[in-house]
Amino acid sequence: MGRFFKKRSVITLSAISMVCWSVMCGCHNRSIEDDLGIRRQLCRDKQVFTIGFPSGSGQVQLDACEPDINKSISFVANQLNFKVFSERSDTSPDGLWNIRSERNALVVESRQHRVFSVPIKASTMRSLPKWSRDSKFFFYVTSEDYDRGRPFLHCSDDAFDVHVASVESSSQALVGRVCAGVPFDSLEWLYR
Repeated sequence: MGRFFKKRSVITLSAISMVCWSVMCGCHNRSIEDDLGIRRQLCRDKQVFTIGFPSGSGQVQLDACEPDINKSISFVANQLNFKVFSERSDTSPDGLWNIRSERNALVVESRQHRVFSVPIKASTMRSLPKWSRDSKFFFYVTSEDYDRGRPFLHCSDDAFDVHVASVESSSQALVGRVCAGVPFDSLEWLYR
């Protein structure tokens, strides 16, 4: 009878430990995967806001509607009616969200203690996260991730991935890829 209670208490403690671990590491601070819903929302709202930068008589813009992610960044002539919004702070423009960098993730936390993490290798980060004007999104640029099994981007030099994360859906998406010749540091949120 004594062995039964010892065995049962070990199982109970193990179960409690697993629940506590999942609450600390899983439920409140969960990692996120790519979400095509972000691409759809950016496509739907592309007349209101997008990612890009002014260039000569036009702009370089991300086209989230382009199904081929390798062709999503392109020059658009005579589109200078977009304004540039540049927010490089760790805190969102509305002050409700904060981003901090950890070893293998960007951790995003709200004032209400809603937390999610964006898995990322710190060594691949090429730009700081840039918040959208409405504080719903931020984007960042990383080195191309060869482990994802995507076809190679035909660049004469390195390639970079453009990711957008949504704080509303706690998700992220790869929205574009650019060659090193494109000044990805110049990418900003554009809005009307």
